[in-house]
Amino acid sequence: MQWKNWFRFDAGRVSYMAFEWWVMRLGLAVMALVATPAGLPYSSQPTPVGIAKFLDLNWLGDPSTPTWMMPLLVLFAILLGFGLAPLLGAAGLLVLHTAVGTFANSQGGGGGSHHSTNLIGLMLLGQVLACLYRDAGALRRGGWRGLLAVRGQDWAWFRHLGRHPAVGFRRASDAMESSAEAFRSLQIYTILQMMAMSYVVSGISKLWRSGGSWLSETRNLPLQFEKNRLNEFHDTLVMPAQTSTDWMAAWIGQHPTLAALLFGGGLFLELFAFAGLWNRRSLACFGLAIISMHIMISDLMNLGFFYNKIALLLFWVNVPWWIHTLRRRGGLKHHTA
Repeated sequence: MQWKNWFRFDAGRVSYMAFEWWVMRLGLAVMALVATPAGLPYSSQPTPVGIAKFLDLNWLGDPSTPTWMMPLLVLFAILLGFGLAPLLGAAGLLVLHTAVGTFANSQGGGGGSHHSTNLIGLMLLGQVLACLYRDAGALRRGGWRGLLAVRGQDWAWFRHLGRHPAVGFRRASDAMESSAEAFRSLQIYTILQMMAMSYVVSGISKLWRSGGSWLSETRNLPLQFEKNRLNEFHDTLVMPAQTSTDWMAAWIGQHPTLAALLFGGGLFLELFAFAGLWNRRSLACFGLAIISMHIMISDLMNLGFFYNKIALLLFWVNVPWWIHTLRRRGGLKHHTA
């Protein structure tokens, strides 16, 4: 029965069609390109963090850096986005994205790096790990010849797709198509795991750093709202106008228990984000719920989470697949009527 599909355990066993991966892969490439500025207005790293403790990243602040870095970013994005060399493209974007984010965060006080770009780095890492896993298996089975064989299979798939474009919108029907389907499904599932992990770690860190009292401390959120207002004032010397945030701050102060329950829902979504991987339907439901959480936080605390929302919409909600499914089912009903 159809309702059973909502509860069927499919984690790690979902097979994705090529068109789904095209949309996801292009979206990831574009997000990585946008989230990685080729030039930064800094000349030193006064408070080094991460790899900046071991590497000098000051070259990223050189005025000449954008002239060669932007073309390189575009090249890596094309290699990843069009699947021409996914490992090289993802690895190149990951290295540059990490270097730029680390250099920005090494300025003290967060530098110019928005924390929501961290998810892009984790997604690129997932892509790299999936490609390396497939290559490691090929090397183990057949050595360098095995590695060359899987590369040959990738290009054979492109030729096959060129001759039969319809294969991009249906399930695999032969060995070559099955191999391509397994590889893209591996990449997508690894990225999904990295995304889920980021939310689970975020939830755990809230409880860990607060000593388990994060929910009870929601009564202090109005102070955070006022801090955001004053930060904006000191940035622009213009006091922000009254917004719905002020109403929410007052409401939290008057109803701390209800506020704790409201924000507790967001904490629950973070801690149990891994449950979204149960199947396609749970993934879409969790994706929409977490997007709603981000929208609420964006309004309350002036935190955009732009990349998180787009990434969830592309990889978790996966709108193209739902459209394709509804159209296919509509066609089947029309055919059988």
